Amino acid sequence: MADNVTPDAPEVVAQDAKTVGDDALQAREPSVDVVKEQVDAQVSQPREGAADKVNVHEVVVHTDTVITDPSDPLAVQVPDAGRGALDLPIHALDGETPEQVFSGASAKKSKPKAAPAE
Repeated sequence: MADNVTPDAPEVVAQDAKTVGDDALQAREPSVDVVKEQVDAQVSQPREGAADKVNVHEVVVHTDTVITDPSDPLAVQVPDAGRGALDLPIHALDGETPEQVFSGASAKKSKPKAAPAE
């Protein structure tokens, strides 16, 4: 096993006019522009008065009934016998993977359909 697993770092290549390190930087004085005079204000045109009434078009659909009483017959709903399943999506994890499905017998049974002729 090799002792040195870190590859050699390549040499840094930069342009000739370069600044290396923080010590080479020099603080510069900021430029300040001060305006001390009156100028025209940016104003908008006067607007009309606000309307007293507005048109509203709303649609509210209630799909559920809020049940706050636990003794309400609809508080617990049990499906009819034979309806529903006890398996959960996690139970499918022990099934075939997509790779197994497409490389297995099910992929060999189904042949691609020919494109319809125009």
